[in-house]
Amino acid sequence: MDSVSPRPHARSLRRFAAVAATAALVLGASFVTATSASAAPATSTITDASFTWGLSDEAGGGAFFGGCNFLSAGVAGDTGSSRLWTEADGFYKTTDGANVTIVKPNSAGTLASPTWATKCQNPAGTAVTAASATNVSKNAVKLSNGSGTKAADGSSVINWAGSF
Repeated sequence: MDSVSPRPHARSLRRFAAVAATAALVLGASFVTATSASAAPATSTITDASFTWGLSDEAGGGAFFGGCNFLSAGVAGDTGSSRLWTEADGFYKTTDGANVTIVKPNSAGTLASPTWATKCQNPAGTAVTAASATNVSKNAVKLSNGSGTKAADGSSVINWAGSF
């Protein structure tokens, strides 16, 4: 019996060695894969990005009460009640810091900052009205000084600071 007992033990050791070797190969492959992934090209940095966004025709269309809908840079002012803003309130802004600018096309087709007096005009200088869905100011917000990253796969993430 003494000569028989080492055999099962020897088989167990061989099985253990085979399992250990397989595990080592699997772990080694995982390590190589992780090393290969970390050797991928690094992301690139994006700086000074700008983005001009025209929200919708409704955001620059005529209103049934109060002239028109419009965009204003910065946090909206508080009149203390539900009423229309007036120029004297000083709430309407076309810029907020260096990052947010309100723009709209002028008669030459170039983007320019509107004024309180021109914010409700279409590019030709005519007042927008609620009676026509196509008669809109085409105002937009330009976000500047964005920063972010572009990944090796081409995807990008860019952040801007500011409000409108």
